[in-house]
Amino acid sequence: MRVLAVSVCCFGLIGALQKVHANESPQSNKNTLGVFVECQSERNIPVCDYIEGYINKYPVLRQAPLSDAEVTLFVNVTRRGLEEWVHLRTRSNVEELSLSFETTEEINSRLSVDEHREKLLPVFLRALSPHLATHVPTAMHISLIDQPEEEKPQDLSPYSFVIWAGGWGYWTQDYQNGDAYTGTAISRIERRYRYRVSVQAYTNWEKLPPLVVDGTTIPLSVSSHGYELKASFAKDFTDDWSWGGILRGGRQDPESLFDKSFRSHLGIERNFFASDDLRGNRLAITYLIGGQLDYYNQQNVLEQSTAMFPTHTILFNGGVRKDYTEYDLSVKLIGEVLKPSRRYVASLNAGVSFILGPHVDIALGAGITRQAIPGPLNLDVSNYEQVAQANYAEPLSINGDINIRLHWDPTNGIPNNRFRNLRNLDPLDNL
Repeated sequence: MRVLAVSVCCFGLIGALQKVHANESPQSNKNTLGVFVECQSERNIPVCDYIEGYINKYPVLRQAPLSDAEVTLFVNVTRRGLEEWVHLRTRSNVEELSLSFETTEEINSRLSVDEHREKLLPVFLRALSPHLATHVPTAMHISLIDQPEEEKPQDLSPYSFVIWAGGWGYWTQDYQNGDAYTGTAISRIERRYRYRVSVQAYTNWEKLPPLVVDGTTIPLSVSSHGYELKASFAKDFTDDWSWGGILRGGRQDPESLFDKSFRSHLGIERNFFASDDLRGNRLAITYLIGGQLDYYNQQNVLEQSTAMFPTHTILFNGGVRKDYTEYDLSVKLIGEVLKPSRRYVASLNAGVSFILGPHVDIALGAGITRQAIPGPLNLDVSNYEQVAQANYAEPLSINGDINIRLHWDPTNGIPNNRFRNLRNLDPLDNL
């Protein structure tokens, strides 16, 4: 069978195109297409680095800042097991043209670098071909190619097994601190349902010289440790509605809040995007009903050493990308069913990042948490470790961040990575 295709590999067009000479800047050649790469998400495969390499490889293309580019290329990568779905979307920056194009490709993340580049190149060229046909038609060559034979389906497994471990440490004669963690998880993912079980253990410590006040020595060293278990499942009713639940619990060290804690939740969820949305968009609201059983290390202000109570929860999570703008919002409302004023947590976190124009990028984020959690009844204020770990009962916390970037980028499209090692020298290092 034969199909009509743009053999954009026919960037053998390099022969059909007036080449850019080495001593000429790419911008000086009108027969080039300026591309601004907006890398919105990556996973294991460095897709954006490969794309920049392709642009530098072909004289008909040039890297360009937003102010000088004829087309913007949006890059998103989502993960499905070992496979990564590369989603490329192009949009013309020329006002009189409303040209846009989307294409996707599935690439195994365990392939070699050369195999990644080989599989990604046709996708990249396919995404740019409508714009090349409009802006640099002499660069295009149309040919008939044979339809490749369909590959035999592979035996695919829905199961995943992961083990992780890590840590960090710092040591001097009088000061030491660090942390370590390890865990494992097993999951099964199908189109309509998923299961996951995980367990994790952690420890962290900080050793400081003691503080001496009026002849009294006050230890300042702190440490904590614990382990956590979690088992969850989700199953679709329809493309928009699903139901699921979670069991979670664990233990903490004697200076922390819980000796042991167990929670269970069951509920429904309304989804507004597909579970495998290629741009990574997500928007969902969840309602859960459940219960909690706690064993405390110290009596709380309600004079409880143990507590068991029903809970209900509303969760909202959304992240939506649209060209140069990305919005993120998460809301958590959880509390006791019978006496919500005794135990509750209400938190809201929001963020937005956008490109205002060719020279201004802005990212804003803020979060607020209001809670009622019974604190320790008899806090030993002479025990620094107890005091340091009692912040879990603080009723209000607020955080925020703002990042503004003003930039005037070079327009010659020439990369240069020399002496990038200098980034490892911070201005106020000891030396």
